Amino acid sequence: MEQPRLHDGFLEGIIVKEDKSATLTLRDVNGVQYELELGSVEHLCANDFRRGNIILDLTVERGKDCDVSLLRTFFGNKHLESHPDFLAALLQRIEAEDLALVSIDPSYGCSFLALCRTVNWRVMKSA
Repeated sequence: MEQPRLHDGFLEGIIVKEDKSATLTLRDVNGVQYELELGSVEHLCANDFRRGNIILDLTVERGKDCDVSLLRTFFGNKHLESHPDFLAALLQRIEAEDLALVSIDPSYGCSFLALCRTVNWRVMKSA
C-alpha cells in the first residue's frame, strides 16, 4: 500500500513492543484509520504526545535524499560530534535502504522520529 495523505490528520496512538517493533495509529481528515507498522526499530523518539496530535507532514525516507538535519535533531550535535563515525554509518545504511527514517512533523502535539528496517501501512477502518 502507498503512503496515505495525512496532512492535517491525527496521530492517535503509539505502541512500542518488546520485539523491537512499533505501531502508530493514524487517522486522515476523512476519518480513514491507518496503522503504520515499523519493524526492527533501532531508535525511536516521540515528544509532546497529546490528545489531538495534528500531523503537518509524515515522511518515510530511504536512499540518498535523507534529511540529515532530522538525524542531527534526533541524536543531538553533542553526541554526533563525540562519535563522528556514527552519523556517517547511519547515512550509509539509509542510502543503502537498510534503514528507513520515519518522521512526523506536527502542527500540534507529538513530533516523532524513528529509524527502522521495515515500514508497512494498513487501512484499519474506512470512513
